[in-house]
Amino acid sequence: YGWDDTWALLRHEYVLDSTKSVAAAILYVAAGSSDTGRQYVAKVWSNGSVVGYASVRSGTGTAYQAFDITSTLEESNVLAALCWATAGQVFLAQLEITYTDGSRMTVASGDHWKGHRQTGLLPARGSVSGGVYSAPLEYWDLRHEPLGWTRPGFDDSGWTNGPAQLG
Repeated sequence: YGWDDTWALLRHEYVLDSTKSVAAAILYVAAGSSDTGRQYVAKVWSNGSVVGYASVRSGTGTAYQAFDITSTLEESNVLAALCWATAGQVFLAQLEITYTDGSRMTVASGDHWKGHRQTGLLPARGSVSGGVYSAPLEYWDLRHEPLGWTRPGFDDSGWTNGPAQLG
């Protein structure tokens, strides 16, 4: 298996309205994968903290998961995801921020996100399989990790615009 080519790093930076206080921030994530992959297909971070995993547990191949990320927010923020899929590579995210004055802000995935394949970061080191599915081990070679990619301020200028262009 050439697992290394099936992983992608995605990220998007955004800024909150500094004149308002946040009441709640709920992140909705869906990710698609091939029929054989029944593990999570995206690990999601908010400002460097893992906030959850998007899996493919529904019969249609995608399912939304919701995560309360209110406690992770800062003035400048980043949503980041490590995605795995062998086919049908889909990642959707929508963050709904509600301010204490009742106003709202939406941060959604799209071609303004940045994407990158990091050769060597997740080399093939075996797989997990239970007869019905097969998935790579998440074996990180941290010598190849773009240091700070899950935090605000990371230089992603060399990354591709729009995660859809990675597939």
